[in-house]
Amino acid sequence: MPRALETAWVRTVRPVLRLYPFRKGQVRLSSVLLGGSLSGPYPGPPEPIIRAIPHGVVTQCRHGLKLRLQKDAAFIWPFLFGEYEEPNSRVYSRLISPGDVVFDVGASYGWYSALFGKLVGESGQVHAFEPASFDVVVSNAGAMFFDDQNAAFTNLRTALKPGGRIVLLVWQVLENNEWLTELRRALALGRDLPTPPVGTPGPFGLADPDHTRDLLARTGYSSVRIEDVRPPMRLGDDVESAYSFVSRMGNTRGLLNDLGEDDRIVALNNLRSVLAEHATARGVVLGTASWLVTATH
Repeated sequence: MPRALETAWVRTVRPVLRLYPFRKGQVRLSSVLLGGSLSGPYPGPPEPIIRAIPHGVVTQCRHGLKLRLQKDAAFIWPFLFGEYEEPNSRVYSRLISPGDVVFDVGASYGWYSALFGKLVGESGQVHAFEPASFDVVVSNAGAMFFDDQNAAFTNLRTALKPGGRIVLLVWQVLENNEWLTELRRALALGRDLPTPPVGTPGPFGLADPDHTRDLLARTGYSSVRIEDVRPPMRLGDDVESAYSFVSRMGNTRGLLNDLGEDDRIVALNNLRSVLAEHATARGVVLGTASWLVTATH
């Protein structure tokens, strides 16, 4: 459609279509089916400003939204009426609050993502997800905690475009991670501390590279590469700053939980001494061991 004709269409026809009786009836019916209400604040239609862009249009919609729409079936409704699923939008307007962090699953061309952005305001966030829309999925020391590894990695693959990559940094086994073994040595106080098993959800869920290769292969990935990476962990400039940090870590708090007050003091003194053993000119440094895992969809 030529640009002048598009502009004339929207400035003359769209305002009329907004008032078309069939549309009003459909809105009432949809609201009943949703269990929603048409009462409450909901901005009226603004003047329908529009400009043409390559393969689409920019259209002014309700809530002060401007949408960049491609010329396909999905864009017809907001193009004509300046809105999309008005009853649903009213429902979400009651449920989404300023400051919310929203994950929009199946965002399509973004009507609700844009609407949610207006509703959450500057203090909130909206993250839009559409399948096959990402080039890279990255997890830094998180993927090993997935409860259902098969389902999780299958779902992550659906987020990737064909040829997209997944990048994981996961911990190796306990004995290869000096920062963990030293922490446990300091705080054990003669206790036989349990070790989280390898291959099950937890810190060592992906510590076995053979298990990880098999998992990624059966969930649809190819070109799996696993690299041994062992960057040093600098815990602080000196013993005191390292102690201030490590004594507040979640791992430390967990290992102190079942100790009495006197034993807790002894354990923390041990921690300070162990950290002093690793003080260097570069600060307090302990060894780490992780796998850098990459694969392709």
